[in-house]
Amino acid sequence: MNQSIGPNLKYIQKIEEQEKLIEFLKSKYKEQTGYEAPIDQEQQQQSTINNKSIIMPSAKSLIFGKHEEESKQQEEYNNFYDAIAALQLPQRAPPTKQLGKQKLKTTLNLKNPLHLVEVIKLNNFQTKNFNRLALRDFLECLQDMKTLHTLELRYNGIDDSYVDELKFIITNTSIQNLDISHNEIGVKGIDPFFNTLKGVNYFKSLNVTRNNFCSNSPDPLTYDLYHIACDAYKQGQAEYKGSDTICKFISSQRSLRNVQIQDSHIHDIKPITQTLSSNTSFLTELTLKFCYLSADHIKNLSLALQNNNSLVYLNIQQNAINDLSGQYIATMLTTNHYLYHIDLEHNQLGDHFIEALSHALKKNNVLNAIRLGWNVIKNVQPLLQVIGPDNNTVKDLGTLEQNPITLLQVDQLQKRVQNKQSSNFSVLKPISFTQSLHKTQDSFRLWNI
Repeated sequence: MNQSIGPNLKYIQKIEEQEKLIEFLKSKYKEQTGYEAPIDQEQQQQSTINNKSIIMPSAKSLIFGKHEEESKQQEEYNNFYDAIAALQLPQRAPPTKQLGKQKLKTTLNLKNPLHLVEVIKLNNFQTKNFNRLALRDFLECLQDMKTLHTLELRYNGIDDSYVDELKFIITNTSIQNLDISHNEIGVKGIDPFFNTLKGVNYFKSLNVTRNNFCSNSPDPLTYDLYHIACDAYKQGQAEYKGSDTICKFISSQRSLRNVQIQDSHIHDIKPITQTLSSNTSFLTELTLKFCYLSADHIKNLSLALQNNNSLVYLNIQQNAINDLSGQYIATMLTTNHYLYHIDLEHNQLGDHFIEALSHALKKNNVLNAIRLGWNVIKNVQPLLQVIGPDNNTVKDLGTLEQNPITLLQVDQLQKRVQNKQSSNFSVLKPISFTQSLHKTQDSFRLWNI
């Protein structure tokens, strides 16, 4: 294996050069047209790469994602062993050797930038020599890396036989945010892992979606977390009610700030609504995506949010929400002055909802994004009459063109959204509890009501 590739310093330099060139071209574009240069989402994500993170999203990609210049080197990283070697992590110290007064277990070098990374993502190695021995060797290299706080191990085929390795992550590393979703962990593996977490007070984030364990296993979640992503999906059991157990857990955990439940059949949403309507509500982000929410669920959720003062992000995509349920959401927005982002894409909202929403936006001067793509909206004229003259805060309507409306209306509304300015709130960075593990760390805003 070619060891001269190094810690991607040349890629960091090239990225910095590209960013300077992009800024120059953007300034020229603005001088000639008077408009800001458009940048697509992928380019925006690439421009905010954290140079303290080592990200390996697939077995055939080098650190920092996919680049055309790396195509010649892709094949030598087609298995888990090569990926670990490319990270150039500290190695295990010989048992007879003591490294300094700190009694380090590895050859950690604080002057080596590769030993000070904050994030490592090793995903999609299930069929590429991922095994217990290789994972254990990798984890032992992390024991002295105190700066490393986030680890992703998705799509790696981790099952119950990896229980000792999962416990090792908690007891022998400084990991605070762990994503082991999309694996094959069952009850025999997840219960000992949860029991290990009970004695830990520094762990902040856990994503265990898309595994094979039951969410209602005995007392599974009784520890402090800021963020948890679960699902209650159980193949072949349409009446499985694990999601109700998760909802009850949410109502009992005061430390939780971010909750994601997806692809689940929620029967009883009352524990969540009671939490949101209480004076001591603590949730800041809530995702209930593809959870078979009924009109009653949406009604109760909207009522709970009318006077809620904690939630800033709500995602209820893919719940077949229609105009009737949409009326409850619009009414809620007339009194809720804390929600900053609502995602309503992939539903059945139509023109009646748009009319109700336009009335709500006249009274709401806080909402920044309400994503409406992939609905059945045919007319956005009511929004054109409100956004700009009566509302100066909404800046994101999602992929609105993915509706049966004319491109002319879409263009008019997008120009209205992009050109308006708002000055009734100030940008603050960072507010850590409103930053999700699964989204880029955007600026969150504090507004005056």
